[in-house]
Amino acid sequence: MNKCKWKVWAGYSTWDIWPKATFSYQPGQVAVKNGSLVLSVKHRKPGPNAKCGVIPGADPNSGGYYGIDCEWVSGGIDSANWGSLPGRNMKLGRIEMRAKLPAGEGAYPALWTWASPVNTGSPYNMTGHNPNYKGEYDLLEAVTKSAGMIQAFQTYHDWQQNPDAHKQAGSGTIYLQPGTWYRFGVERFPNKTRFYIDDCYTVEIKEGDKGVRFNDYAQYLIMNLALERNAVVQGRARSMDGKALEVDYVRIFE
Repeated sequence: MNKCKWKVWAGYSTWDIWPKATFSYQPGQVAVKNGSLVLSVKHRKPGPNAKCGVIPGADPNSGGYYGIDCEWVSGGIDSANWGSLPGRNMKLGRIEMRAKLPAGEGAYPALWTWASPVNTGSPYNMTGHNPNYKGEYDLLEAVTKSAGMIQAFQTYHDWQQNPDAHKQAGSGTIYLQPGTWYRFGVERFPNKTRFYIDDCYTVEIKEGDKGVRFNDYAQYLIMNLALERNAVVQGRARSMDGKALEVDYVRIFE
């Protein structure tokens, strides 16, 4: 993995509302094996003084605001530019990721892009963004309801600076098989976006569809394996222990 372009996540998952569960991303859950990126889930037994989530009295602006010693841990990476690391961004063109999705209830794998005009590198952090900022491209967002069924979606999200004004357009539910390699892709044009899986276009979104708008801001790439809250809380996610999202390659055509 080119560490000039990819940053490994280490931190609490702040997406702690449905459908994301309370867990943390840790570098130990990121590996390259047999030529593939492997983002894996692990169920742990934290000690009696473990801290997972918001730490009372801590400074929200400090890295110690969240404890990451969680019962569940997983892996994630992104290509945002941080400090002297150039990262990898893309404006118009085509992105393709070849990935294998894990079996097991509670899996929430995602392959997506996000824009950070003020170099915060933080998904969903709107502070200081250009007033015209908008756009999130989900090449894949999937929830595994059982070991044999993956509900996948491909979506363009238009946040329109204010998350409360969120609009989106995309595919309906697409059922995929765990343990099978798929090619997930998006093609960005000035006035439309097309998503595809393998050799089939799943949806084309045009400017104005369901109220969404497009822009040409550069996007960085994200790959992460989250967990679905209900499966964790209800104890159905135990089958996810040791499972992984595997990514064979990422290709960009500008």
